[in-house]
Amino acid sequence: METAIEKRSFSQRFIVPVGIMLVTMILSLILFYNSYEIGGKALHPLLANLFGVVLFLSIGFGSLYVYPAMFFRGASGGERVLGSFITPLVWLLKELVRVSEFFTFGETLYYGVNPQVITIFTGSLGLMSICELICRAIVKRRSGAPVKVVTPLPVLGIVFSLIAFYVTLIWGIGVHWFYIYQEGYKALFR
Repeated sequence: METAIEKRSFSQRFIVPVGIMLVTMILSLILFYNSYEIGGKALHPLLANLFGVVLFLSIGFGSLYVYPAMFFRGASGGERVLGSFITPLVWLLKELVRVSEFFTFGETLYYGVNPQVITIFTGSLGLMSICELICRAIVKRRSGAPVKVVTPLPVLGIVFSLIAFYVTLIWGIGVHWFYIYQEGYKALFR
């Protein structure tokens, strides 16, 4: 795809956008868990809700910032995908460390594929695919370059993400998929 986007340094195209989202997630996590100490009894509910929303958005929707920021700084497709997955991956690693305190090693690894994690990662994939189409359309409109906006890979990413969303959250309000997850746990660890 021919574009008029300048490829910036690795630091500018990768570390800065990823770092902004990662720092946002880490700070909101710390502030969420310490909101009582910051605002006392009166402000605790407000601060906990505020930082909880920011935490949720940074983990589940961070790719809506990271992917386009990297795209327009000249990052390759692989860099954009990796960069968009770093914040949810760091959150997942934090969760795995947390649950390893009471799960065996195998159970901890299995926890890493729970419905919430699958939803976050497949949702991020869908958001990246949508961002790819939008970014291409912007480049085509701005530069007039012969950019093919809709191609099979982003469309496949969106379709896969929607199917995963249906299976993990909508199908039986998520209960059916959770039962499948539980049966897998029983088969492996009981």
